[in-house]
Amino acid sequence: MSTALYLGIGGGALLLIIIVVAVMMMGGKKDENKTEETVNETSSNTGGSTSSNTGGSTSSNTGGSTVQETIVTPPPAQAKPEWWAPSKQIEWNQYLIQPAKSTKCVDIKGASRSNEADVHLWDCHGLWNQVWQFRPHLEGKFYNSEANPNGQGRCFNVWGGAGEGQKIKMYDCANAVNTQFEYDEKQRFRLKAPEFNHLCLAVDSYDNGSQLTLRKCSDDEKQKWKSPNVK
Repeated sequence: MSTALYLGIGGGALLLIIIVVAVMMMGGKKDENKTEETVNETSSNTGGSTSSNTGGSTSSNTGGSTVQETIVTPPPAQAKPEWWAPSKQIEWNQYLIQPAKSTKCVDIKGASRSNEADVHLWDCHGLWNQVWQFRPHLEGKFYNSEANPNGQGRCFNVWGGAGEGQKIKMYDCANAVNTQFEYDEKQRFRLKAPEFNHLCLAVDSYDNGSQLTLRKCSDDEKQKWKSPNVK
């Protein structure tokens, strides 16, 4: 074979190889373009935004903007303490005390822990300033165990000495005639000392803020009290 013929055949083969490679490259480019178009279509979002739901919120997407709606869960209802009910025993020797014909409770005014705090009627809530002890072993004292900031408690005190019209206040407990009461068969708390036994614990009304005072013992309903621990 001559040199010219060999070069002709070799040149034709080379040309064929170049054409095949070019065709393959064009096909690969088309596949790449199709893949890219598919990705673009998949990632597009009608309306132009995406929303997520985290922390109890839901989102809606309309007209290209995001509207977020927050779901608010109300707190659970707070149950009243088991011992809230008036005249119900709280502990073995602690009680709420009420007038016999009223739903109000004996209360230390303003939840004060100071000496000379007034004692009056108020809506029953069962907090410390309405919790009392009254038993014979306490010598007839009305005692509140938390009425002193030092944890020593304080007692009813007929302020200014035993006498009709005198107010009841809280004061450091003492063994005095103006701090000792007894409960009689007519549901009255009367001073224990014989010389003052004609004076009873009373209120002038059943309104909030009605002060506890001493009055001459009578059959007045405002001198009668409910206390479940007094027999």
